[in-house]
Amino acid sequence: MRRIRLLAVLCGIAWLAVSPARGDLTNRYKQIIRTSGLGQTQFSVMVMDLSTDEVLAQINADEPRMPASNMKLITTAAALHLLGPDFQFRTVLGLLEPTDPSQLPSLLMIGDGDPALGDPILLEKHGLSVEDLLNQWTQAVRDTGVKQFARLWVDDRVFDHQFIHPDWPEDQLHRDYCAQVAGINFYQNCVDVLLIPSPQAGQAAQVELFPPAPFLQTINRTITGKADLYWIDRQRGANVLVLGGTVRNRPLSPTPVTIHDPPMFLGQLLAHRLAQQGITVEQVARPADEDVLPPAKPLHVVQTALPLVLTRTNQDSQNMFAEALLKRMGRQVTGVSGGWDNGSAAVRIFLRDCLGPDSATIQIADGSGMSRNNRVTARLLVELLRIMHDDPDPRRAAAFRQSLAYSGKADDGQLTGVGTLEDRFDGLRPNQWVFGKSGYIRGVSCLSGYLVLPAQAGDPQPHTIAFSFLFNGFAPPVYNHQLKALQDKLVETIETDLAPAAQIGG
Repeated sequence: MRRIRLLAVLCGIAWLAVSPARGDLTNRYKQIIRTSGLGQTQFSVMVMDLSTDEVLAQINADEPRMPASNMKLITTAAALHLLGPDFQFRTVLGLLEPTDPSQLPSLLMIGDGDPALGDPILLEKHGLSVEDLLNQWTQAVRDTGVKQFARLWVDDRVFDHQFIHPDWPEDQLHRDYCAQVAGINFYQNCVDVLLIPSPQAGQAAQVELFPPAPFLQTINRTITGKADLYWIDRQRGANVLVLGGTVRNRPLSPTPVTIHDPPMFLGQLLAHRLAQQGITVEQVARPADEDVLPPAKPLHVVQTALPLVLTRTNQDSQNMFAEALLKRMGRQVTGVSGGWDNGSAAVRIFLRDCLGPDSATIQIADGSGMSRNNRVTARLLVELLRIMHDDPDPRRAAAFRQSLAYSGKADDGQLTGVGTLEDRFDGLRPNQWVFGKSGYIRGVSCLSGYLVLPAQAGDPQPHTIAFSFLFNGFAPPVYNHQLKALQDKLVETIETDLAPAAQIGG
């Protein structure tokens, strides 16, 4: 059966598991969920043994649910297929020579939708900082010997200019998980705000921004007081930060706040840095859609490999990264500016080609799962996990698995992990691992991924189980931490169900 399935995958044919669920695990799950005090919570469950395609458990597996960040599994899988594992985002800073010697040259920054440009986490892994990146750009301009430029063109037309998805919560748009999505992104499209108490009570707290951006306006209504009861907001549609409340102690870490129109913010930031070097840029401007700019002489190029973006998307659940992937797929498929509409259409094409008619049940509003209008089924997520596990291109399969958060126990029995799952699944036995994606928005808690068990005698391959648990509509007195504990228990119960057949633990 497995050989037939692999042949189907190689031939591009969607293979759908049709075996009925094994009764023991389904009944055990029903009992566990029934006694968990979930009230009116809706739930869907699907578990499949990828060694045999046997469905081990399914409960409401075809009911569409909100997936929260489990949506990122679909987005990253589609990106690997539509962009390719070798895809590189490419941001170029170039020089535009004037056609008339009496005119000044200009600078041109061309974006490719790279969500990782200036990402402090990825820069640190390469021994760099955001300051290093900015210094590389300013040095490249200094090396031209030009001291005055007419314009810095900011060409972000790879994406549309709908920076915010209409489904996202209006009162949370200043939060880092609601960062805007643009054709040129920088520093996760946020600025870090640090409030420092003044020496005297009653005085306003000092405000420090990183990256330093003195052109960004702040309205500081804070006072130094007896408690840390402050708030930070940003005016909608503007780069105006509003701060209020009382500040007593210097925070251990700054507060990230989203910026408006990230491409123009970066253009202004670069112009400011150049001014500090004695280089003048008379205007920072965005070309109109119909403008045709001449080819530029490259001064500095930043490239980011797709697998790095996938890892930040899945392991750290970076919403902006997922949305940039969605828009970039829209650009790749249509050849016009990428947006949520053509990006969602591109993902639906990928799912249709992989899953056939079953993909008709999915509703795609965004790429991260922030929207409450996304709908998927547990069966679809498990089928997707199966397809990526058996992908005939080993680079795609490896990149997908390696992008996932994970948790498990090595030989010494110590729990270890990476990303959003690092402190979960303490009930696993040694050499058992979970690779997956958690997800939470209000009233929604989900977990989908792989349970990997040790290889058994006669089979050199680890035993891999795909699972999806989607819980929707919970409300107090049911809370997310309870559902996370329940999801962990459901995963750990899979191993118990398979123990007699796989001779695990004995």
